[in-house]
Amino acid sequence: MNRVGKYAAMDTVDDLELMNMVFELPEKDKMIMWSEGYIDLVIEKLPAYARDVLVNRKEKWEDTKAYYEKKIEEIIGQEEFKMK
Repeated sequence: MNRVGKYAAMDTVDDLELMNMVFELPEKDKMIMWSEGYIDLVIEKLPAYARDVLVNRKEKWEDTKAYYEKKIEEIIGQEEFKMK
């Protein structure tokens, strides 16, 4: 868990400070929060007007993940793949 996740996990969180921390994070670290499953905790603790930043990215990542899972299933289902 990165420092943003650890901060969001605390009992008392300054939502503006958390928002600034999220805005400073590189995209890679935001994706790590999503892949490790604690992005919802961070979104929950953000001010309501700042949640869209991560919610929209999370939806985009989930769509991309679903697309690649579908492509992988198609490849696995091909006879040529099964033969190799």
